[in-house]
Amino acid sequence: MTGGEHYVSVREGFTKAWRTARAATVGMGMYLILFALTVLIADAWSIVNVIQSSADTERKVLWTVSVIAVPVFGFIFWYFRGPKTAGKG
Repeated sequence: MTGGEHYVSVREGFTKAWRTARAATVGMGMYLILFALTVLIADAWSIVNVIQSSADTERKVLWTVSVIAVPVFGFIFWYFRGPKTAGKG
């Protein structure tokens, strides 16, 4: 084996590894996009519910800012402790 053949095989191996890593990253990017869209929808839903609630304006502003500032934790905290839309009936 000459030096040139070894260089070509190393380069081919590196190219194959790079393509595999890139494919894994692209696949992971799709999950990240789905997660971001889920968080965006959940936050929009919580903000609409806060605005439609019977809470005073100060609490509405506080909850809206908290959901926007920390999207995932703000939504979770709102879900369990925040003001909800008054039920119809």
